[in-house]
Amino acid sequence: MSMDVELRHLRAFTAVARHRSFSRAAEELLITQPTLSRTIAQLEGNT
Repeated sequence: MSMDVELRHLRAFTAVARHRSFSRAAEELLITQPTLSRTIAQLEGNT
């Protein structure tokens, strides 16, 4: 199984960890909360 982790995945993960909030992390990253959720889901499942 290949793990294609991109920088955007790591940025999303660290923003969520830092803020402990998807909404605040999305705001920091200038993306919508659903987009952030999809990015984290991709990281979790590598889909």
